Amino acid sequence: MIDAAPCRDCEELERASKQAYRDWTFYRPMHIDRRSKSRWFKADRDASAALERAYNLAEAKYHLHRAEHEKDPDGRDVARNLSIVIRSGRLKP
Repeated sequence: MIDAAPCRDCEELERASKQAYRDWTFYRPMHIDRRSKSRWFKADRDASAALERAYNLAEAKYHLHRAEHEKDPDGRDVARNLSIVIRSGRLKP
């Protein structure tokens, strides 16, 4: 169960997570023509991957902080989010 009034850190982490998600989903490559993602320039693929890692990291930090407020957090979710934070946003080792 989460407290009724979220703390200031919760609000900031949630806002950061939503902003990181918007940055990642609305990223557009430098080229103008329609290309599949596999045909993007390397700089565009790297930028998109960096934005995805930033989103994963922000989301994991937010969920870890929310788990601090819960009475009985799910251990699997906490372990998954902690490993994402340790790996700086990477989902796979």
